[in-house]
Amino acid sequence: MTTVSVIIPNYNREKLVVETIENILSQSLKPYEIIVIDDGSTDNSVEVIRSFGSRVTLIQQENQGPGAARNVGLAIATGEYIQFMDSDDLASANKLELQVAALEKNQADMVYSPWAKVYIENGFVTFEDHVLQKQPLPEKLTILEWFLSGWSIVLQSCLFRRRFLSKIEPFRRDLLVWEDGEYMVRLFALKPKTIFAPGCLTLYRLHNYQKLTQSGTSDFRRLQDRVSTYPGFLQILNNYSPQVNLFVRVNMGLNAWQLWNAMQEQSKFSLLEMNKIKEIWESYPAILWYSYAIFKRIMLRLRWHTTGSRWIYPYQSGFPSEVEYILIKNIGLGISQSWQ
Repeated sequence: MTTVSVIIPNYNREKLVVETIENILSQSLKPYEIIVIDDGSTDNSVEVIRSFGSRVTLIQQENQGPGAARNVGLAIATGEYIQFMDSDDLASANKLELQVAALEKNQADMVYSPWAKVYIENGFVTFEDHVLQKQPLPEKLTILEWFLSGWSIVLQSCLFRRRFLSKIEPFRRDLLVWEDGEYMVRLFALKPKTIFAPGCLTLYRLHNYQKLTQSGTSDFRRLQDRVSTYPGFLQILNNYSPQVNLFVRVNMGLNAWQLWNAMQEQSKFSLLEMNKIKEIWESYPAILWYSYAIFKRIMLRLRWHTTGSRWIYPYQSGFPSEVEYILIKNIGLGISQSWQ
């Protein structure tokens, strides 16, 4: 029997977590277990989650952040496959079935599929712009190299073998807004056998309801998380392969230079922290990074004017099509605008 464990951290999202749980329960391949870790909610989230009875395993803990919540879920999950979901996101009804089939057919460690940033209001979906990852990553670089060069993916759009995830150290508990990205770097560094599976869709919901970014410290916290992880990324990359593509190293240098400049605008970073980031880019003069940053901004504007998309090449983005419309309608939502 195919078994999928779905892990959902939740904090103060009583109005949205219901939709997420119902969405997972409506999958064509029923989940083996749904584990919701309530991270110290102060609203009615716990009561709402309990209303699902035995169909959902509820774990309550003091507020410790999303990384700690996911670690708890992973520790008790028993399914062969792991689906991470945030408590505000949705997936097409065929996601688990299609991705499990892809993993089993290819004996892969992880599968990724199309996803889109959307607004959902009154039962209607509005796409922010393009659907992302309509095609697999170009083979020019490895998935780790793409990730460290500006491409990213959300955990929700993937499905993992639990056996493979057991090789990775847990999510960092000290990170609040970059814990998933840091985890993915370590995951990709283990060179998972990865497969792309089209035909399903993850809806990454955009909203301001109980988002960390609502707080006045969110921008600083995001910067703080990046500062604490970025030097480690360089070490991981060096251990991954000494012959890393020059394009990857240049982009990491640019990111470090931009990070260092952002740190200078704050007065909360130590000289040691500043120097760790500076060491990544200082092999080349600042004028080089300044020129490259301007070049990338020009290319972004050109890409926007020629394709209508801000997404870089590895995202393989494209306008929503009839395929995505059907998948959305099949989970009971309407489309508020057409790109055709």
